[in-house]
Amino acid sequence: MEKTQNERTVLFVTKATPEDNEFTEWLAPRLEAAGYQVFADILNLEGGERWRKTLTRTLQDRAVKQLLICAGDGLHKNGVQEEIGIAADVSRTTGDEKFTIPLRVRSFRKVFGMGELQYLNFEDSYADGLADLLETLEKQNVPKLNEPLIQPQWEQHRRRNEIRLENRAETLTSNWVAIENAPDEIAYVAPTGPCDRDKLKRRANSFAFPTYPHLSGFITFASPLEMAEHFEGFGPIKTIATSRLSSFMEKGWSELDIKSREAKNILVALFRQAWERRLSSIGFQEYGWASGLGHHAAPAQIRINERVAWGPKEGKRRSVLRNVAKGRVWSYGVSAIPNLYPFPHFRLKARVLFSDIKENAKGDEDRQGSIIDDKERQHRHRRSDCKGWRNKSWHGRMMAFLELVAGGDSYISLPIGAGGNLVLNVMPIQMISPVTTPIVHDDEDAEETDPSTLAGDFDPEDGDTSDEEEAQK
Repeated sequence: MEKTQNERTVLFVTKATPEDNEFTEWLAPRLEAAGYQVFADILNLEGGERWRKTLTRTLQDRAVKQLLICAGDGLHKNGVQEEIGIAADVSRTTGDEKFTIPLRVRSFRKVFGMGELQYLNFEDSYADGLADLLETLEKQNVPKLNEPLIQPQWEQHRRRNEIRLENRAETLTSNWVAIENAPDEIAYVAPTGPCDRDKLKRRANSFAFPTYPHLSGFITFASPLEMAEHFEGFGPIKTIATSRLSSFMEKGWSELDIKSREAKNILVALFRQAWERRLSSIGFQEYGWASGLGHHAAPAQIRINERVAWGPKEGKRRSVLRNVAKGRVWSYGVSAIPNLYPFPHFRLKARVLFSDIKENAKGDEDRQGSIIDDKERQHRHRRSDCKGWRNKSWHGRMMAFLELVAGGDSYISLPIGAGGNLVLNVMPIQMISPVTTPIVHDDEDAEETDPSTLAGDFDPEDGDTSDEEEAQK
């Protein structure tokens, strides 16, 4: 059933992409400020939407007017032509001969079917064109919202598009660290006699090496000899079978009824355990986030406002992993997420953990008090206290964190059993972008107050403590 004009509320903007984006970004929020509801593809299409279907349904079922941007050769683009055709059908079915309102932004070549439409002139003056458009919409009784609503995304989209691209290559550092080496074999080990399987699994939680429960035993890289002492009381544990790691990852293990997909999930679980057990064993502070366990720089490892050096010897930089901000102590950390595609690697997710300040701390005693054990408060503090951290700062902290994990080595070794290690490259994977953008620091007041990556290369022994003292206030 065709909707009546009163049920239609949307001003549908038909335009060429990307040529007409800038004008649309100027026009749409001004129409919203006047009380109108606007639909334009650059803002109203969500990621993953079937965009052509959404555009068609909006124009057919919700649009009260089509605002047709006329500029250059844009009207001859296939998508614009299709929307003009749909609008013509809507005009006929609704009986609104003035359904399409052409907006002349600059000289254009007319298309068939538009010869009799009277356009509004924006070419000479945007302000005069807008005034004429608002008057036209008023005369044609186009409905308005009770309260004007300007979508903030218009300004965000406009500011993103203001960034100028430069035809100059730039090296970008990802948050992926490659798995450089792993044992050649993986094993299925199990007790040779009857035992309580639930107790066996619980005992495995505190084992030094990663295990994955399967049938009556475990998939693991550890040897029975390494397991003997920890699993004392469960009877002898033996290696039942072994598999080449590459074969297990690609094909699974048919003798154990493990298909390829399950094999990949098992490896991801084992690799995650290896990371988490290693970081916990060398003193990083654990915290259970909603999407996984995070490990954070701890008081025993590094002092508040201590700068951790990272990068090549000839260009060392320094970043802070613990500091005081707004009456709270923050500690940088990561959650590590293993992935096997397109090659084995860990993806690092940045975390910031907040704690109360220990007000009665004396002398050199660390000022970190109890962790704020409230997920909502943690989230609010991260949004406010870390607001000024730019990408460069996040990058510096990640690099410093990896240096702390590696202890100065070029690789991170995660013990996984049988004398073998899962070896990660401490340098995240880099890529070359063919273009770059100039970085404009237009909001220095939003920057954090501690001297870290963004403040340049500091010498911890330079004797200048004024910045440190300021950061502690």
